[in-house]
Amino acid sequence: MTLTELIIATAIIGIVMVGVVSADFAIHKQGKSSTSDTVSGITAIRILKHMMENARLARGNSIDKGILNGTADGMPDDNSFCIRTEKASEPAWSCYSIIQNGAVPPQRFIYTCLKASAAACVNTDENLGEVSSVTLAYTSNSTPGAQTMYFNITLNVPDSASPGNQKSYMFRLSPPLYRI
Repeated sequence: MTLTELIIATAIIGIVMVGVVSADFAIHKQGKSSTSDTVSGITAIRILKHMMENARLARGNSIDKGILNGTADGMPDDNSFCIRTEKASEPAWSCYSIIQNGAVPPQRFIYTCLKASAAACVNTDENLGEVSSVTLAYTSNSTPGAQTMYFNITLNVPDSASPGNQKSYMFRLSPPLYRI
């Protein structure tokens, strides 16, 4: 084998190896991204499912909606909301609170609790997972015969694939509220 053939063979092997390494890198990056998306999605689905189950059990009427959302409705802070439910042998209010821990950078977790009267949850209650924010909006129509109410819950969870970013999940639910 001549020196020229040896140099050409080395160059071809180098080109092939660069292709193999870049393909391997791309496959690993895609797998890591898919895994982090799945983790964020599973966390969001679990939290939304919990909220949806309680929202379906919500009880209220045209005067008292059975929902307390932030300080405007008498809650201790704007990071808490409660839904009055009707579960046999359980307290009447399902509450949710976002509590920030002292980590650097700080993390925010959503906690849930059952209370006899509406109140904020504490960090010893059930931790549903890390969130960036939760927004509860509701609209109602109290016209007799056309009474409706909708929960719009938007949940933002940290995007583990892109630190500092978040993913948003939303659901809308119309529970049969006027049963008090």
